[in-house]
Amino acid sequence: MYQRYATAALFSGSNQSYIAPHLAALVANYRHGKLNVTPSFQFLAGARYGAPLSTLGMDPAAGCGALTSAVPSDPRYPYGAPGGAPYDASTCNGFLQIADPFVHHFDNYGQFLEPSVLTGNLGISWDVSRKVKVNLLGVNLLSSCFGGSRVPWAVSGRLGCNLGGISGAYVGNLYNPGDKLQTITQYPYIPNFTSAGNLQNNTGGQALYPQFFLTVTTKL
Repeated sequence: MYQRYATAALFSGSNQSYIAPHLAALVANYRHGKLNVTPSFQFLAGARYGAPLSTLGMDPAAGCGALTSAVPSDPRYPYGAPGGAPYDASTCNGFLQIADPFVHHFDNYGQFLEPSVLTGNLGISWDVSRKVKVNLLGVNLLSSCFGGSRVPWAVSGRLGCNLGGISGAYVGNLYNPGDKLQTITQYPYIPNFTSAGNLQNNTGGQALYPQFFLTVTTKL
């Protein structure tokens, strides 16, 4: 028996796969007289992401102080905590890797599925004369994502197409009930909004906004 894992740059801290399971491209061309139209479409199926060491939490052996106020329902104890008092996260003396509290176990490599991305472009050219041609290229005219694993850190829209880990920013169970957490610290994975997430991602990055390029070519 063997286990197959998604190929990822784990040694560099990435938990995203380098490989999308399915890719497809369609390029068409229509020419009539001086007009040349070239639409193109690209489909990139969702790659895999996730790694076991995605979550940091408190180290019971290092010790924590107790909360002085009673907490009727503490989300840090999903299976209950008979006896004793809840711990005060601000007093904990150490941390260690813990299971992902959203799936209740250590994540598998490539456990989660990225959304699939569909992109459409359009190129139009016009032969002004035998020596002059005008080209208009519209990139990402159609750009959207859909599908993927149903997880609480997923967001809809163009900026929700690429998800990955945040390496140490996630609070895990190092918080106290009632603390207001920033979005970036609430979950072990988040959408990648940086330039690396957009343009240099392992598979495809975010669905980008439309861009237009106008060029004029001449023959001497």
